[in-house]
Amino acid sequence: GELRVGVVSLDTIGYFHDGVVRVRLAALARGLDLDQVVVASTHQHQGQDTMGLWGPSSLSRSIDEAYLARVEATAVDALEAALGALHEVSITVARGGAPELVSDSRLPEVVDDTFTLVRFDDLAGTTRATWTIWGNHPEALGGDNRAITSDYPHQLRERLEAEYPGSTAVFSAGSLGGLMNPLDIVGCPDADGRATCVPGDFALADYVGRG
Repeated sequence: GELRVGVVSLDTIGYFHDGVVRVRLAALARGLDLDQVVVASTHQHQGQDTMGLWGPSSLSRSIDEAYLARVEATAVDALEAALGALHEVSITVARGGAPELVSDSRLPEVVDDTFTLVRFDDLAGTTRATWTIWGNHPEALGGDNRAITSDYPHQLRERLEAEYPGSTAVFSAGSLGGLMNPLDIVGCPDADGRATCVPGDFALADYVGRG
């Protein structure tokens, strides 16, 4: 009861330490009562380049500074909203596996399909929030998708918030390894066990996230 930690999960490919520091300083400047602020990325492959590594050439920094400022301001807004909705809760931690939803695209093939779910219930038994940590690259949309999307974490959060009405679902990447992903799974299997959705198909993101 003496340490208050704010956690923000960004639907970005990654976020450098200087950006994390800017979020922390902005939260401090706004007077938010937080002892620590954790900023993490889901590592989805379907959004803006927030690291400057994928420009038109190796000498070009492909970052939209206005977009970074928007991400950081929204992160602080989220922290403020969370502080404004504090509840005393009990915490339940569960672990499970989803071997049908994770593959390894690099040798040696070693698959860790473990996910961890943390559920926060208030004293009346109402679930206020869930936090899922899972080592599975959010890249069900593959490398050719041109639409900005948070990939399967969107469907995962949507499913959990439907299961627990009024709650907030947070997703964080676990140990992604080299390389846990849904690209080689049997997507949306039919009655004969054959894939009916493939990487690049939003149906695969839906199958993985809801599954």
